Amino acid sequence: LAYSFGFDLLVFWLFQAWLIPDDMQRRDEHNSALLWIARLVPFFGLVIYLLWRPKITEDGESGMRGEYEI
Repeated sequence: LAYSFGFDLLVFWLFQAWLIPDDMQRRDEHNSALLWIARLVPFFGLVIYLLWRPKITEDGESGMRGEYEI
């Protein structure tokens, strides 16, 4: 049971390190200090990132750059 909990923590940390840069790109954010804090501090870094990340505008153009235009 202890090994499965440790494995779950590792998987969560890896996904966190993978998904935060994607979210920063979507929001057109280039704060490398915030990125490395969120990546290297496994769980509290995600909380810090969620509190400090910029908001997406109502028109949805904060970093979307027309990727989904039809």
